[in-house]
Amino acid sequence: MDREETEAPTYLTHPELSISIHGIDDPEKAKEFGHTLLAHIFILSQSMDLQRVERLVVTDNYADGLASVDRGFAATAPVEHSQNENIQGVAMNVRTLRDGVPMVQIVSDIEVLLPLWVHSAGSPEHSQALMILAHEGAHAEDLKFRDEDCPGVLLQTQITEWVDNHLGPQAYLMWEEYYACRRTSGIFPEATKDFLASLLSSLETTPVTVDAAIDRFYDHQDVNLLAGETLEPAGRPLRLAAYLLGHLDGLDQDWTDQDELVEKIAGTPAYGLIGRMHAELRRLWDREEGWSGLDDFATLTEIASDNYENAGITVIPGEDGGAYISV
Repeated sequence: MDREETEAPTYLTHPELSISIHGIDDPEKAKEFGHTLLAHIFILSQSMDLQRVERLVVTDNYADGLASVDRGFAATAPVEHSQNENIQGVAMNVRTLRDGVPMVQIVSDIEVLLPLWVHSAGSPEHSQALMILAHEGAHAEDLKFRDEDCPGVLLQTQITEWVDNHLGPQAYLMWEEYYACRRTSGIFPEATKDFLASLLSSLETTPVTVDAAIDRFYDHQDVNLLAGETLEPAGRPLRLAAYLLGHLDGLDQDWTDQDELVEKIAGTPAYGLIGRMHAELRRLWDREEGWSGLDDFATLTEIASDNYENAGITVIPGEDGGAYISV
């Protein structure tokens, strides 16, 4: 739902928003950079709801920055950034829980936001850095809207069903990346080529990764290990497609006009899967009602399951929330 068209924007930042900078030894320069970042956040907050951003961490040690976040709840896994042959994560929205309210801390590699300080507004370097910051802010906005519509769900719901616990997160990522890219596409339209390149690369490499894991499964017969090695790479192309789809929709462009992509997937299941995902993402964006809960992502979860089957692994829901895996 496009809330900008239905509600008067009254956006602010979090009253206790803080910025931590690591990697600039000169305190005065670090302070100047911090003021620059804060100014850009305030500018973004005029068109984007950033009230759930409690902290911005900019660091020369990205992994340590992610590990430093106090999440406020018992997370089941440490925060890890994307690092594979298709994408290298440089900024991330880490969710936290404060007195029952989901919040976020934006953690970024210092190099990707420095252009906001050292390059002039309107330059390609500045625009790309601003898009990265805005992208993470858009995730915070999406989180706030969903939490306001169905409080007590995000970060506070225990999911026990295998399908929802393993394939559901892929569905959420499809929506979250689509939303953030659509909200920020106008800042740096030239990002199309990067989103497209990452998607095309994943279509080449992830089948090899998944097939190798399936071959190993025939030896070790460990279903949990198989899932751990295949869920992310199998779902990666759809996640990267969501980036591209959101970006192009924000620019009023059609993904089927991307000749290189269409040529790559024409006549394959990927074409239909991306088309189905796109239709559902657009439906979620255009709907007039608010969020009702995790069931909103049921169709995207089905698409994730069909995609997993296309990769060579079929999941059949079983009793008591379990599942049968067929390879």
